[in-house]
Amino acid sequence: MLSRIAAFTLALALPSIAFAQRQVAPRFRAAAAMVVIDAVIRLIPGVLGDDESNQHDSFSSGNRLLEFAQYTRPREFRGHPVPEVLLSGNHEQIARWRREQSYLSTRQRRSDLLDPPNTEHTDGKD
Repeated sequence: MLSRIAAFTLALALPSIAFAQRQVAPRFRAAAAMVVIDAVIRLIPGVLGDDESNQHDSFSSGNRLLEFAQYTRPREFRGHPVPEVLLSGNHEQIARWRREQSYLSTRQRRSDLLDPPNTEHTDGKD
């Protein structure tokens, strides 16, 4: 059974999907439907297996950073090798690399999401 949030989200999305079906090529309709289904289904408890799996997704509870790059096999694809830190097996270093990559990606693509720098200047006077 869908949670209330998932049901509400799906109810909001269905009219948009119906409109898109009349306006968009069939291959894009399928992609749009998959995006909505994925977004809604992730809200159902237990779907992801581990409740902490979605904590690193872009815009998940309190996370305003874009997601870090994802790598899989082979170790090199079209001249782009997998970073050595990901092959090291050191979970602490991998977590640090992912945080850094999330920040760098956000700074490069969506710097508006980063907190503005603290512009308050304190000169020691109250």
